[in-house]
Amino acid sequence: MKGPNLSDWAIRHAASVRFILALSVLVGLVSFLELSRQEDPSYTVKNMIITVAWPGADAATVVNMIAEPVEDAILSLPDIEYVKSDAQPERITFNVKIRDDVSPSRVAQIWGQARQRVGDIRGRLPETIKGPSFDDDVGKTYGNIYAITGEGFPLEDLRPYARRLRSAIRMLPDAGRVEFAGFPEERVYIDYDPARLAALGVDPAMVSTAVRDAVAINPTGSIVVGPERIRLVLGQVAGSLSALREIPLAQAPGSLTLGDVAVISKQLTDPPTFQMRVNRAPAIGVLVNLRDGGDSNRLGQDIGRIVAQEQRNAPLGVRFVNVADQPAIVKHAIGEFLRSLLEAVVIVLAVSFFSLGTRAGLVVALCIPIVFALTFAAMYGLSIPLHRVSLGALIIALGLLVDDAIIVIEQIETSLRAGMGRLQAVISSYPLTAQPMLVGTLITAIGFLPIALAQSSSGEYARAIFEVVAIALGSSWIVAVIVTPLFANRLLANDGHAGAESKPVYATPFYGRARATVAWVIENWRIVVAGTALLVFLSALLFATIVPKQFFPASDRLELIVDLKMAKDGDWRNTSKVTARLEQLLVQNKDVASTAAYIGGTSPRFYLSLENQPPSPAFAQIVVKTRDHAARDRTIKWLRSTLNSSFPEVRGRVSRLELGPAVGQPIKIRVSGEDFDSIKTAADQVEAMMRADPRARDVNQDFGEPAKTVRINLDMEKARALGISRSSVQQALSSQLSGMAVAASPAGRDPMAIVARGEEVGRSGMVRLENVLVPTPSGASVPLLQVAQLTPGFEAVELHRRSGRPTITVQADVADIQPVDLLSSWTPRLETIRAQAAGRADIIVGGVVEDSKKSQLSVFKQVFAALVLILILLIMQVGSVKKLIIVLSTGPLALIGVAMILSLFQIPFGFVALLGALALFGMVSRNAVILLAQIDSLVADGFAMFDAIVEAAIMRFRPIILTTLAATLGMIPLTRSVFWGPMAWTIMGGLIIGTAVTLLFVPAIYAGIFAVRRSADGSTAHA
Repeated sequence: MKGPNLSDWAIRHAASVRFILALSVLVGLVSFLELSRQEDPSYTVKNMIITVAWPGADAATVVNMIAEPVEDAILSLPDIEYVKSDAQPERITFNVKIRDDVSPSRVAQIWGQARQRVGDIRGRLPETIKGPSFDDDVGKTYGNIYAITGEGFPLEDLRPYARRLRSAIRMLPDAGRVEFAGFPEERVYIDYDPARLAALGVDPAMVSTAVRDAVAINPTGSIVVGPERIRLVLGQVAGSLSALREIPLAQAPGSLTLGDVAVISKQLTDPPTFQMRVNRAPAIGVLVNLRDGGDSNRLGQDIGRIVAQEQRNAPLGVRFVNVADQPAIVKHAIGEFLRSLLEAVVIVLAVSFFSLGTRAGLVVALCIPIVFALTFAAMYGLSIPLHRVSLGALIIALGLLVDDAIIVIEQIETSLRAGMGRLQAVISSYPLTAQPMLVGTLITAIGFLPIALAQSSSGEYARAIFEVVAIALGSSWIVAVIVTPLFANRLLANDGHAGAESKPVYATPFYGRARATVAWVIENWRIVVAGTALLVFLSALLFATIVPKQFFPASDRLELIVDLKMAKDGDWRNTSKVTARLEQLLVQNKDVASTAAYIGGTSPRFYLSLENQPPSPAFAQIVVKTRDHAARDRTIKWLRSTLNSSFPEVRGRVSRLELGPAVGQPIKIRVSGEDFDSIKTAADQVEAMMRADPRARDVNQDFGEPAKTVRINLDMEKARALGISRSSVQQALSSQLSGMAVAASPAGRDPMAIVARGEEVGRSGMVRLENVLVPTPSGASVPLLQVAQLTPGFEAVELHRRSGRPTITVQADVADIQPVDLLSSWTPRLETIRAQAAGRADIIVGGVVEDSKKSQLSVFKQVFAALVLILILLIMQVGSVKKLIIVLSTGPLALIGVAMILSLFQIPFGFVALLGALALFGMVSRNAVILLAQIDSLVADGFAMFDAIVEAAIMRFRPIILTTLAATLGMIPLTRSVFWGPMAWTIMGGLIIGTAVTLLFVPAIYAGIFAVRRSADGSTAHA
């Protein structure tokens, strides 16, 4: 390598280098202790939820009047991938997704543009809608959740404890957003008997008007007194219950007050829209988000101290229950990875000591902590936390970072055995190894570069693989050329002596047989190259047909997610009762440690890859924490059996947490068209196809069955004669049956809605509907049946659209098979359904297949950039197009080992394994680069070409095998990881087989490209 000899410089400045090393180790140790800890890497969730409420409207009207204009406005933005609309009676939710290739730094700007576009069309939307409301922070994760329960305490009495806990946590330096879940809201209810009001000549509208007037806060002006301006305040705002009872009904006959005609009380919202229960007890949740760059462990310790203090101060019966404890999970996960890292270090050191000997092994061993120290310091400087991906990348890098040190030690020992003095052997290793090692190191690191460049959520999730591996490999090269020679000069024996040159270095019988093998390979290069090409082809065929495919594996955490879906028109009270039945069974199960139920919606996002469901009174979710992994697996089977046998009214789903971006049910097939009538038949055919296959579980479609309705047909002639309008009928129905908010109470810490409604006995039953009293302008009231006819019917309760097109999604889980493989088996039947639906419906495969393709494509798009960089480095190193072709041809050889090991053990090939396969190209090519550099060195020393190829293969055999063993065996601890296991097996198989084939393939193809042959007299000829 041109330039100054860094090894020589290090030895001549040994004192300075030793000081820098000690300082580096100290800085690395401090950096490791200060690095923030997380369970998983964060990534940008490029979704925004827009919600619009329209009381009184049916789902179809919501679609026509709200969905279409909002979708058109948002889809006019070029960076939007899709808009999914979920229209239900009286409300609609839009899920807006930004394209994956959009930079995270632009997401906030795009959400601002979306708000502006929707705001621009607000005037085209119905006047009576509520909203739109925007939530562009749906990816916020609350890893710490505490529930406050109180035996014998009403839920509303627990609010002061929740507020105090939230206030204290907000002051912590690592706390981000702190929110409530299931916080009980109170309302003031004015319950009246419509018949009694009618008998007294009181119109319910009089009640509403009187209440609004009594609690209204309006400007009252000010007066100027001298130099001062004094604000005027009108007192007697009716805030208390007693004040509300004394409100006079001015338009009523006599001197009636509100308390004379109605019962006024303060109650929790009836019925609730959302409730949290922990171990069957109603609870208030306090949700804590870790701030960006915060330390999870430190936050957990600080919250623990606050909760302990609050628990000591709380009365008997009030408990603070830890529902989600991410710091504990992070601590356990990092502890497991650090143990795996230590195991990998021990394995690598064992390889080094066994193969290199005590002194040389000690040199390699001393290099490892220095490389780690430099890596941790760089991670701290670049704000790369310790988490699942970065720690796994460290273990991957461990097997690679000793390669350079082994190569340098091997070169020094070769020179020593050849009779060179120790100092000269150490210094001379630099020009022979520095440049090939640097090029090989860069090529290996660039093999991971497509991960860093991939514009997708999966790429963002896994980006730390490249960052950490590149830092570690770069540090390993620096240590190899500076630190390794320094230690070698002190620790290796000085074996150089006069006359040693006459002793052959590789004169053992083993190397004799190896020479004969390489010589045969060169002479029969056509057979070797053709046989290798055939192996690559067969491996590709094996990979395509037998190796199972997946996206990301399920998490190994102990929580289970149980989704309970009732009929679409289900009542919240019924949902609560059904959920309570299952909770009772769960707490009796010895495998279950705790439960947290959320009725009316999903759990707060305590885990980044948790899929959220839209709120619904007919939906509940239970987070079940099991005691261990075996208990988790038993509980899954028990829950599925229990739901099938004891809960026929529920569509239940039991699932583990996901790794990587959230997908939900893995199999999703979308059927889209111009209207729902034209796509329903195709959707039903797809669902029937899935249900016929026992490998598909929990098959469902999101169109659902229509719900019951009662259509009220107003007799307009009778209504006009009595002076009754549509709005008066609507108000009568709403207030007497459901209750109508008439004002907000200004008293107390929590503003409360004041709701006027008919008494409980009059708010249920079809008979009461018929007898709803509709007020007339004369003060009298008439039964609803006198002016209207009631007709039972049905209506759609949920209409889904995707980017403006009606869409039905048919989805399923899988049983004992990968989703990709199951979908592949359905391809013929699916094509038949497509052909039958041509022109009416488009059928698109979504779910993990679609997400996996997007993620893989985002990586493949960046392979070209990585390949260009590799080509530039290779041509600079080998200086020949022919040699460049040789190196490039070795990359695909790793596929042989990958296909063999994955198919043999049926290990799924997913996104993470793909990244390992791409990185293998650089790892295998690196060996070829080093081998070619040795050939060039021997030719420069006067060796004939044939002999140079043979001797280079012999001389590089030991270091290449040793580095391959170190890298391969160092992966063993990762094979136990659910997340990293497929990548570890991929690299192990590809590196072992790829390296073995490379040692024979490179001499063969070199001989073929350069037309090397041995003359009959034993000399070498070449073109």
